[in-house]
Amino acid sequence: MRNEGADNLLWVWHVNWLDEPDRKWNAFENYFPGENYCDWIGLSAYGPTTPTTRDGTESFAFKMREAYPRLTKIAPGKPIIIAEFGCDLHNRHVDAVRWAKAALEDLFSNRWPAIIGFCWWNEGWQNDDRKKHDTDMIVLHNVDLTGVFRDEFARHDDKIQESAIISPR
Repeated sequence: MRNEGADNLLWVWHVNWLDEPDRKWNAFENYFPGENYCDWIGLSAYGPTTPTTRDGTESFAFKMREAYPRLTKIAPGKPIIIAEFGCDLHNRHVDAVRWAKAALEDLFSNRWPAIIGFCWWNEGWQNDDRKKHDTDMIVLHNVDLTGVFRDEFARHDDKIQESAIISPR
């Protein structure tokens, strides 16, 4: 139910692009609360999130090919935000700069018209006692990744909205 007194409060239903475990009973569609209970759809889609993992090496576009049609089918007309995406800067199997550049180009291309925004997961953390296994997805820690964000944002400045526009219900 919507709180009528809180016109500016939006509810986001957020899922990962991949059902884990990948079983019919666990498909994210089974958890959708219904159109009346959320305003936006949130999706997370990562590249590899540690320096050593082989998981998640697929492109952002691959992950969207899997998730986007499913989301737009269960929630037609709902705006989608990429709530989290990112890639470890030191993964041996994926070049984070190329991965991010391709993702940003696709996001700005309007190939997924329901997407209204995105958030890079700008974070780092310790995975074990070995420093070289620490995750680093912080944009400013790699000059080339910083450049990709700067260049893509400058190239698509006509698509960037400086402040939120929330239409009255």
